[in-house]
Amino acid sequence: MRKFIVISFLLVFVLGCQDNEKKIIPPRDMKPILVEMHIFDGMIAHSAYREKLDSVDTLSYEEAILNQYGYTKAQFDSSINYYSGHLRDFDKIYQEVLNELNRMQAETQEENKKTSEKEDKGETGKQKEKKGALKR
Repeated sequence: MRKFIVISFLLVFVLGCQDNEKKIIPPRDMKPILVEMHIFDGMIAHSAYREKLDSVDTLSYEEAILNQYGYTKAQFDSSINYYSGHLRDFDKIYQEVLNELNRMQAETQEENKKTSEKEDKGETGKQKEKKGALKR
């Protein structure tokens, strides 16, 4: 009888762990999900977007991001709990998230710089045209 209880306990434990693993979002998917969620959080924090987004339920945006990757809010919450107990894995994921966000920020800053330089050259050209027209 004792063997039966031990085997039953082990079986329940193993099956419970397998079910839990299905609920955990793997790191390869967790990274882009967290990147998108952080971008969305940044948009909410930015005053230009805050007014437009205040009326919209932010949870629906989170769910839309998760649905895009085929996951639910419950799976995301379970994954956060799981990775909170596995800090090395969580740290590795977040390091990749930060690297991606920094890369995106640098890329955006470079694009803004190029756009600004083009606009400055455009104004300089227009100013020269005005001066030329005034001299005539």
